[in-house]
Amino acid sequence: MSATENKNTGNVVVEGVVFICEDPPYSKNKPKKFTVKKDDSNNESTIGRKLFGSTDNLVGYNHAILTFDRAKVYITDLGSGHGTWTSSTGKLMSKKASLLKDGSTIVFGADHDKTDATPNAIRAKIEYLKSRPQTILKPILKVTPTQLDNNLEVPAHPVTRSVTPDTLKPPDDSKKHRRTVSLEIPIKKDSNPSKEAPVQKRAQAVASTELQREVKIPWSETFRLGFGVDALTGESMTRTALTPFKMSGSPRPKQSKTYVNTLHWNDIRSLQDQYDMEIGGTINVAPTSVSMSTRISSLLSKNASASTVLIQYRVIGEFEPEFIPSNVALQNGLSDLSEDVFRERYGDYYLAGRRRGYGCRMVIVCQVDEKSSTDKVEVEAQVLVENFFKAGAAHSNAKSRSKNCSILHVMIETYGCTADASYLSNGLLSPNDALAALPKILTDPKGTPRIGILYHYSSLKGCNLSRSVTVHADVFAKIHEMRDIYDDLQTYLEHPAFQAEYYTRDAERVRSAIRAFEKKRKNLVRNLKLDRKSKRLQDTDLYAQIAEAKYKAEALMKRHEFIAGVKAMPRKVSRTSNLGAKDSLIFFWEVGKVGGRLKKKMKHYSEVTFGPGFDAYEAEWESPLVTPLNPFMKKFGRSDHPDQMNFIRIDPEEVNGEKGRVGDGNDKEFFNFRLAGGKVYVIGWTLSCIWDGKAEPGPVIQLDDGENNFMLSNQLSVKLDTSRPTKWHCRITFVFQSKYMFPDLKLDQRNISEPDIDKDF
Repeated sequence: MSATENKNTGNVVVEGVVFICEDPPYSKNKPKKFTVKKDDSNNESTIGRKLFGSTDNLVGYNHAILTFDRAKVYITDLGSGHGTWTSSTGKLMSKKASLLKDGSTIVFGADHDKTDATPNAIRAKIEYLKSRPQTILKPILKVTPTQLDNNLEVPAHPVTRSVTPDTLKPPDDSKKHRRTVSLEIPIKKDSNPSKEAPVQKRAQAVASTELQREVKIPWSETFRLGFGVDALTGESMTRTALTPFKMSGSPRPKQSKTYVNTLHWNDIRSLQDQYDMEIGGTINVAPTSVSMSTRISSLLSKNASASTVLIQYRVIGEFEPEFIPSNVALQNGLSDLSEDVFRERYGDYYLAGRRRGYGCRMVIVCQVDEKSSTDKVEVEAQVLVENFFKAGAAHSNAKSRSKNCSILHVMIETYGCTADASYLSNGLLSPNDALAALPKILTDPKGTPRIGILYHYSSLKGCNLSRSVTVHADVFAKIHEMRDIYDDLQTYLEHPAFQAEYYTRDAERVRSAIRAFEKKRKNLVRNLKLDRKSKRLQDTDLYAQIAEAKYKAEALMKRHEFIAGVKAMPRKVSRTSNLGAKDSLIFFWEVGKVGGRLKKKMKHYSEVTFGPGFDAYEAEWESPLVTPLNPFMKKFGRSDHPDQMNFIRIDPEEVNGEKGRVGDGNDKEFFNFRLAGGKVYVIGWTLSCIWDGKAEPGPVIQLDDGENNFMLSNQLSVKLDTSRPTKWHCRITFVFQSKYMFPDLKLDQRNISEPDIDKDF
């Protein structure tokens, strides 16, 4: 970069960031732009689903924060559930600031560039909003420094003037010439400092927040139109400050929207209605009950197999909002109350309106012909379900089967629909019965309150209640983050991993965190403290408790997802070959989960990872040179060389409590890797050798484990081809069984009898 560019860059200040979305439902011809401007008070701005108008849970309410630093902008992921990705940095680390480059690409709701697997993630291009740099004027006078005369007489002090605040000064005339060089004569200091007025220290400003004029929050059964809500506790008040009023008319339903997606346990929050996810800004929102039905979680658990796919078909509709009359006013005499007394009795907001909603959720169990439900088959199942229910009951040609999928049965749940729809929630329906019921359910929906619309009392004529409260601006964001964690923990308890008796302590940790939040939430606003040095909120013991519970719960669910994925993998051994040195061939055998990235080198084996939360261990060893049997040894059926490689797990008690690899070089007839430690699951392995013979038929190995090929077993045993001199290299990937005790996956360890290492052949 040239010196001129450096100078110009120093004068440029980024005032905002524009996110340009060109992906569907938008296009490059008509992109949608979302602008975030710098908050001058702290040079930071928060980004969340509210900015993009998103109802999908991939983008968090407080997903990330932008920090403006003159010509640069930094972005920090605030621990979002699905992550953030940029083209300049890659996956963003949680709570770590990364430079957001002008012209780069960012994805909210995924830790990779947006793909077909994450269609609802938000992908946007970055464009800086920069202030126009001021023109730097060159000095019109060249001033030569001269030696000052110590005897120079300085004029007396001019008459003192009161300092004019900057806010009252007239704006500078942009056409007026500004002096660029100072020619003022330095003034001597007063020799009598006692005449100077004492400097008074400015009193430290009290942290305060301006409450929003309007807030939308999830509806609560305790809400009543016209009654108050306390912003600091989220509790509804027992009295109203408004004059009596009557509601008129009834709201009309708006056009409904249909959503189709595949249900997985790694994204169980998709089972929640989006209404439960919308939370207000400057209010400590009371938690709402999780709408996910235990029947759905039970259905997920029972159908967690490679031969079935669960598709969710949702129809969600809203009504136009309804408001109390606009001519309501404060009751006589209430305007004379002090702010503290008024807030204590009537809160900060009053319930000015509500929005009703209705919805029908169907969970469809699809049978898959293939052994594993690949992404391609899942898309086929989604298309099958969508076309089947869009065809309608009147169409006799609605097909419940495609090339590789068929619809087995359907479970239905509704809210706010016709009054006689409750009978559908009693059991499972056939595809045709569900198809016939759908139009009846959605005909003339009644709706049920889903969103409460709050107005601040200052919006009323004659009410002088201040919107300023002595609470730090970060407090509400922190509470909303804790509430999101609380919602997560509630849904996590439905995961089948927490149904296992082996993990009752993990489930109790989550329940304890939930109870603690419910007990302490109302007083969180007052308990969150500001660290004076870092100017940030200190984490409370409650935040540490629920954050730890979330972290450990997600780790447990990740292990469940990992081992379930291994179970669904094909178990056929693949053989490949490459050309080696001196016209030799290198043969490879491979099955299962292999090729993890090295995470930690250990004494006897290594820890590897296949992604966040997908950790395993890897052991590898090589045989000595194997040579063909001579005719004499073949005659007597004995061999001085091993013809078999084994991975064997033994109890540490057998070797005086020693753990790790034991017995190196002690076994003649077998090439063993004996691991002293806990029980294991073999999740993948590779075998290779250099072959100087012909490519066909090439070396042949033998596995005595049917079609399983030792996948998810407690050992590995491979009989080698000793017809040519070579060395064999084996690498095995395994996990310890104690971390994967999930009865729903039916991972009963297949205890294959160990080979007799003392047997003669």
